[in-house]
Amino acid sequence: MRRGGFIIISLFWLLSCETSPEIVADAGHDYFPLKAGAYQIYSVDEMQINQSIEQKFSYELKYQVIDSSLNLEGGYNYLIQRQKRDNSTLPWISIDAWTSRVADRQAIIKEGNTSYVKITFPTMEGLEWDGNSFNDLGGDQSCGENKDRPCDTYALKSLGNEFVIAGGMTFPETLTIVQNENTDLIVKQDIRREVYAKDVGLIYKESVVLEYCTTSICLGKQKVNKGLRYKQTIKEYGSE
Repeated sequence: MRRGGFIIISLFWLLSCETSPEIVADAGHDYFPLKAGAYQIYSVDEMQINQSIEQKFSYELKYQVIDSSLNLEGGYNYLIQRQKRDNSTLPWISIDAWTSRVADRQAIIKEGNTSYVKITFPTMEGLEWDGNSFNDLGGDQSCGENKDRPCDTYALKSLGNEFVIAGGMTFPETLTIVQNENTDLIVKQDIRREVYAKDVGLIYKESVVLEYCTTSICLGKQKVNKGLRYKQTIKEYGSE
């Protein structure tokens, strides 16, 4: 009896270890690290378009977590200082501050007064969510049980793959969030994506948002009334 009881207990213990999600699960929080002192420096190429007139800008951005505070949800809000300079020979100039937090399995960044759900955990390819669920911007898609409300559907398209930055920086494990991929060439083109690397955070961001002229004279000719082409690429990261 003692030997049989020992076998039963041993089998139960082995099965419990094999089926426990806590042991094998990787929620993906390493793609959105938040730690005081951590910083990222990006090179930015931006083109603003107004009535087909283009204005180009190149500059650097620095994001740095400078403080944290306990929030009402029992987690922490992290204060991110954003600085800007035209090139690496000039001093940084503070432009604004964002806040960031991870709550209810969501990574949320408040950019100015607008909050966006950047990532949902646990991470898995094909996962979709409303990036605008904490704001009133709506979007071009439809969400809700009855598809009865406008939303901006984000989709996790790639997970755990290598990403190479132009210039040579290589990140072995990344995830790619497609925020929109509307390629309409008649009314409005909206293509946005962000790439995050493990233990680093955001490493690449690209947006092409173009509103075309739709009058009878220029319909279908891709004449841009208003638009933005934006590319943000990491060049340095670390902790201070």
